[in-house]
Order: sequence, then structure tokens, then C-alpha cells
Amino acid sequence: MLTARTQLRLISWDDFDEYHQLSADPEVMKYISPVFTPEQSRKKLAELIEWQERHPGRGYWTVRSREDGRFVGVFCLRKLDRTEETEIGYRISRDFWGKGFASEVAEFLVGYARDTLRLERIVAVTDPHNLASQRVLEKVGLQYLEDRYHYGAKLRYFFRNFTELPS
Repeated sequence: MLTARTQLRLISWDDFDEYHQLSADPEVMKYISPVFTPEQSRKKLAELIEWQERHPGRGYWTVRSREDGRFVGVFCLRKLDRTEETEIGYRISRDFWGKGFASEVAEFLVGYARDTLRLERIVAVTDPHNLASQRVLEKVGLQYLEDRYHYGAKLRYFFRNFTELPS
């Protein structure tokens, strides 16, 4: 899959080194979780690959710059913790912060969720202090609803409905 500046493909074991480097960066992980050890990255990558094999159309995508092939980050469409809702998420290399890549790829995946997966709604959660991520979500049409508990923490819950629900 392509956006104007990126190429997306489902994550695989070929991405381990870059996935681990991203997951071991304290600045990238600041609002997500503690940094990963190599063993934690191996375990998590195995879980991601296994999960996407069971959920065709959803999953975790490695994103690379079309210009030079550099690793941008990992984006996902997955089940939100303790719900049946589909969540968009992302983790981006610091080299690409503030350059519009998060918004570009998130906008593409929101369209993919609506047009290809035919979802009625997409959601996202983010740490209340992660203002940059909240701006990305708002830029791609998600709206803040309230704070909720997911993944063991109180997080900001955002949503976007693609169809009007009957009243």
C-alpha cells in the first residue's frame, strides 16, 4: 500500500532490528510503555505477526519512506483492549517526528478502515500528556470523547463514526 510519501507492508521478522530499535527508544516509548529488551521485542513481534495472520485486513504495517526506503515506524489497526472496536495506533522513529508522516499514514489507514474494511467506526487511545498524538488524531477526523481505562491506564479515547447510527 502506498501514500504520497510512504510504503506500507505487513510487519514481518525482516523488520526485527528496526522494530526493536524503535521499541527500545525511551523518547518514542515515553507515552506507550517501558522500553523493550531484545527478548521483549522478539516476543511482541511474534505476537503481532500471529495476530495479523488471524485477522486478515487488520494488522501491523511497517512504514518506509518512498524517497529513500528509510524506516518511518509501525502503524496498526487492531482490536482495542477489552472491546471489539478497531483501534488505530502508531509508533514513529524520531527522525520523522514533526514532518507530517503520522498524519499522512493515519489518514490513509482511516480511509482503508472505512472504504476497504467497511467499518462503521474507528477509535484510538493516547496518553493524556501526548499532545502531538492527540493533534494527529484530530487532524484525521477523530474526536475526543472522554478518558477511559485501557491497557492498564487512564487514556484519552477518540472516535470517528463513518456512518450515522439510527436514532
